Amino acid sequence: MPVVTFDAFVELKVDSIQEVLDLIESLAQKKRFVVVFDGFQDVLNINDDGEAIALLRSKIQFHNNIPYVFVGSIRHKMDEIFTSPTSAFFKSASPINVDPLPFEEFSKFLIKKFESGKRKLLPDTLEHVFNISNNITGDIQQLCEALWEVTSANDAVSPGNLKTALELIFTREQKFYEAFVSLLTDFQFKCLSALAREGGKSVYSMDFVKAVGPHSTASVNRAITRLIDINILFKSGKEIKFVNPFFKAWLLPRGR
Repeated sequence: MPVVTFDAFVELKVDSIQEVLDLIESLAQKKRFVVVFDGFQDVLNINDDGEAIALLRSKIQFHNNIPYVFVGSIRHKMDEIFTSPTSAFFKSASPINVDPLPFEEFSKFLIKKFESGKRKLLPDTLEHVFNISNNITGDIQQLCEALWEVTSANDAVSPGNLKTALELIFTREQKFYEAFVSLLTDFQFKCLSALAREGGKSVYSMDFVKAVGPHSTASVNRAITRLIDINILFKSGKEIKFVNPFFKAWLLPRGR
């Protein structure tokens, strides 16, 4: 299988994209395959992101026999690329949202994995794991891995083990959490702490504003927008959620 890699020590320019796409086109004349761009939202981090996106679009639109899949984990950035009228990729792809794995199906898989290590994962524990992890597959696996580390063979993995497992995750990720907090103003931190306590379904209501302190709804709106822009929060329908649910759990006993 052909693989294209990029060396972090080599400075790439927008023109490099054309060379890669020309290579893909030539390979497609010999063999059928699918091209997958993973983490595609990071194209927005390129200095000339508009030019890069336009060049990608100008080449890909003529690759009629090559299927392209663009995968991204930051939804609002993917929306910026594919649904903004100013983007060269506007309406150029069919969006597919990947929903969380069903509880029944995923829980059976997790229970078997724990059984392979002679641990019994109790149903109540699983429900807490899914709730804490906001039903995000990767975060569920991360919390289960921490539960595995803090238990031993022949243990019954109960909700009581969750605090220790979360503390293990906090220890591993504390530097990242502190880096997030260092980016924030005092007011943005207050909004974030209130969101962790109150939930994100009514962040623009008067009750939420009161929970933050004596500020206007417009101030809260600006703070939440900033937290979304720096990828600490994201919009899910009408609800505001944490990108990292463990960061939310870390914030709960804290505050300024």
